[in-house]
Amino acid sequence: MTECAGILHELSGNDELQALLAVARQTPDSLLILHAFGLWSPRCFKVSPEVLNASAAYPNALFVKMNAAKHERALRGLGLTSFPSAVVFRGGECVSLFPELEAGQIATELEHAEQSHSPFLLPPCCPLSALETAMYDA
Repeated sequence: MTECAGILHELSGNDELQALLAVARQTPDSLLILHAFGLWSPRCFKVSPEVLNASAAYPNALFVKMNAAKHERALRGLGLTSFPSAVVFRGGECVSLFPELEAGQIATELEHAEQSHSPFLLPPCCPLSALETAMYDA
């Protein structure tokens, strides 16, 4: 079994996702990664530990997850129809879509962005934890 270092908050539904995105729009450099999974999918069980580890490796990004069985309609609205999949939001807007997330894909994308000094990642001075706090205090 793969050891996991991170924690992903499971969203209660589309309302919670939209509230997070509304707060994120107030912080243009905020980075939110939505991991969509299905408990029935062996691929999801293979990819989920990697997403957890990426959440630990990139603490300035907010990683959240949604269960496809519970939130199929909301995920279809984002263009996600197979699982595992992921959506990356920057400043509350979609910047990357992974409709069929493969093992290592999120980590590879984040590593590439960091090495190329791409604005894909949050700068260390702009932690997303403040964004989380603002959303849950509202």
